Formats: sequence, structure tokens, C-alpha cells
Amino acid sequence: MRPDDLILTGSPGAGEGVDHASELGDPDHVYVAAAPHDGVADDPIGVHGPDPSHPDFGARQIATDPAPVDPISVTGSPMSPVVVVRPDVLITQHQAPYYEPGSRVFRQVVAIAAGQGGP
Repeated sequence: MRPDDLILTGSPGAGEGVDHASELGDPDHVYVAAAPHDGVADDPIGVHGPDPSHPDFGARQIATDPAPVDPISVTGSPMSPVVVVRPDVLITQHQAPYYEPGSRVFRQVVAIAAGQGGP
């Protein structure tokens, strides 16, 4: 069973063997948000597969806020496994800045979840 919409935030990849958004579902319903200074999303060696924020991956881009996301200041280390529980959502500490109420990503995720589509 595939979700209606899939949103990758700060993701360094979509998983080994996933080379295109179409492998995760309808590419028109696969979204990605990666802040320009997100050290986790920027995986230069591709350990987690191709960069889902690259246009060739085929996901729809969600605009991020201009403020850099610094995973070290948020989690204490770039790959911290700490998880925060929010209503109906499990997110890592690294992803938390993307979901701050009022942020561009948060507003777009709410619109997608409400069936109003994305960018």
C-alpha cells in the first residue's frame, strides 16, 4: 500500500535502490524539502541513494525558509537518532526546523495533507 502523498524533508536519500520519485508512488505526489545549508540532506557520496532534491529524481520541490538548518546545533551531532513525537508525526530532531509552525515547509505540508496540493 502506498501513501497518497509522500513528503521527504531534509532527506539525504530515499533509500538504496530508489532512483526516481516514481518508485515511491505517483511522482506528482512525491515532495521534497531540503534547506540549502542542511548538512544531513547534503550527502555528497550518496550513501542513502540519489539526492531526492535533485531535479532528476523527479520529486516536486517544496520551498524552504532562507534561514539555514544546522543539524549540529539542533541535535548535538549530524546523525543523532533522537526522535520527537508530534501529533500523528514522528520526526527526528534534525527535521524539527522544517516543521516549525509558520515555516514555509510547515504551511505547504498542511496544504498537502488537507488535499489542497503542493507547490
